[in-house]
Amino acid sequence: MIGILGQELYDATQKMKPAEWTPEFTKTIYSHIAKQKIFSTNLAKATQSDARPLHDKVFFDSRAGFLRELELLKAKHIITFGNQVSSVLLGKPIRVSDYSGTEHEMLTHNKRSYTIYPCFYPVGRGWMNVKKVIPRIRQILKKI
Repeated sequence: MIGILGQELYDATQKMKPAEWTPEFTKTIYSHIAKQKIFSTNLAKATQSDARPLHDKVFFDSRAGFLRELELLKAKHIITFGNQVSSVLLGKPIRVSDYSGTEHEMLTHNKRSYTIYPCFYPVGRGWMNVKKVIPRIRQILKKI
């Protein structure tokens, strides 16, 4: 859909129900993405079993560990999903609807700079935003 997966892998993800994904299939997906130097992680290292939103404190408590991940990966570009995650990471109120194209923010931590692209959260309750986020991610990936 956004060009990260090849057509065959993308089609496989669309045909399978979440419960059908095996650890081997998941490793195949992550390996394919990692070869492109794209990595996926969560700011908060916790979630609710019923997908209830997490309080900002959970994200703030995870922020230092997340920044350490960015250092270890030598990340340069980060796409954040949702107002809450974008705001906590950047340390200021963010409205993802204010960003389009390749508009971004800069985050400096331990003398390193990171380009942060706040985007709509495209899954779960944010599914209605998927048509807004896909073109933006495509533009960002072309730029980087």
